[in-house]
Amino acid sequence: MSELSPAPTVKTQMMPLSAFRTQIAMWTARVNHIPERILLTKHGRPFVAVVSMRDLEMIERFDGRSVDQVRREFEDTARRFEAAQEAGQQSAGGGLSRLRRGRVSWWV
Repeated sequence: MSELSPAPTVKTQMMPLSAFRTQIAMWTARVNHIPERILLTKHGRPFVAVVSMRDLEMIERFDGRSVDQVRREFEDTARRFEAAQEAGQQSAGGGLSRLRRGRVSWWV
């Protein structure tokens, strides 16, 4: 998968669900080709959003499961650094010592 970064300026249009239904083909094509999101309303309240595949891939990358997976990988790497250090090997860039001194932090 290629590296994804947010589009420079993404507009969010708000419109009633009924208006979206009448021109669904135009709006979905627009979301696909223009950095735009559509917030559909029902009875004047936000109901659902229409986003591009690019935005969906970014959302999925940052969902709870993805964060847990990244955390597990981070903790596994820290354990390997510690094992290497205990075995007398020098870790690249002093990774574990930096972790112990609190220079690298993990956030969720």
